[in-house]
Amino acid sequence: ISVRNGRAESVQVELGNRSGQITVNCDDVVLAAGPWSAQVCERSNIESLPVAPRLRSTFIFQSKDEVPGVPLTVCPSGQYFRREGESSTRFITAISPDEANDPDIWTDDTDAPEADSHFWEEVLWPGLAERVP
Repeated sequence: ISVRNGRAESVQVELGNRSGQITVNCDDVVLAAGPWSAQVCERSNIESLPVAPRLRSTFIFQSKDEVPGVPLTVCPSGQYFRREGESSTRFITAISPDEANDPDIWTDDTDAPEADSHFWEEVLWPGLAERVP
């Protein structure tokens, strides 16, 4: 990203399977790098954004009985659950960890870590059992 007077004026774009780059002149740039936006800003000499990747696990579970009409439900603990798709037996649930257990993670490793089954068994499942009859 080329910046002049605090504004983007062009972007260097890799051509993918082809070799080389092209320059695209622009008036505006949409940064769509998600949790890696701060690193893109740093590489482009743009004032950094207060964004960092965080490790999250969202669990999918199946109810043996149909549970129709369940809306997105957010518990006081911050845990949420909702129906997944059109099924009335398939749900997702997650919760953000407390701050002490929520460090910034930044890695060039593209492999996602495994889901934490202990978190499911010790935090999420008991939270669901307490909240849902």
